[in-house]
Amino acid sequence: MDFKEINLNVLILFLVLSLGLSYFLRFYAQRFFLEFNIYNDGSLVLSGFLSALTLAIPGLIARKTLQKKSIHLLGKNPLLAIYIIVIPPILLCIMGLENSSNIQVNLFGLIMGGLYMFFGVLKEIAWRGYLQIALEKSVNKYLTYFIVGLIWYFWHWYFTGGTNSYFLILIPILSAASFGLAEVARSTKSLFACGAIHGLADIILMHIIFSYELSNLEGLIMILVCFAIWIPLMKKIELS
Repeated sequence: MDFKEINLNVLILFLVLSLGLSYFLRFYAQRFFLEFNIYNDGSLVLSGFLSALTLAIPGLIARKTLQKKSIHLLGKNPLLAIYIIVIPPILLCIMGLENSSNIQVNLFGLIMGGLYMFFGVLKEIAWRGYLQIALEKSVNKYLTYFIVGLIWYFWHWYFTGGTNSYFLILIPILSAASFGLAEVARSTKSLFACGAIHGLADIILMHIIFSYELSNLEGLIMILVCFAIWIPLMKKIELS
């Protein structure tokens, strides 16, 4: 383990900015929504965008300092990466999403699916586009996955309230997710592929757990269909 390969000043700046912006924006945005009782489609989109920005801004700044970038937006096979990222919006368009904005449900599903994919890619610029690449210079890949998962947890700290029960649950979950996304990044070299998976996870979380616009069955169907299509595409990208 040789930390000489890591620009510690940049890493510290990334951590301070990403965690600090996350706590600041989420805290004040949530307080604003609570105070004015604003919980609708617009607030959901705004929260998602602000959340993604807390990672995209420091991620882009830190990524510029990397001499070699092994992971890019479209990766090894741009066309297949685009196929991967359009699947969830298409499924949400077919299923339709009820909404408080009086937008036609299929159109709204397409819009929200596209936004979640966009937010997912913004977040992955930080996690896989910078942090994973930076750590892998000096740390073996399994320790890298765990460290990324641990930092990922602390980025979610405000959502969890920092309770011990959430800590115990989320650490292994996010470490496993970090492992899975890292392997996708390794095989596809694509932030689109990682962002699609991240975006799907956010769709399931937000629309089943919080807003109930998708049923559990619809969420399960989305997961099964997406991965049934994604796995062959990702294997094809890996071999390309």
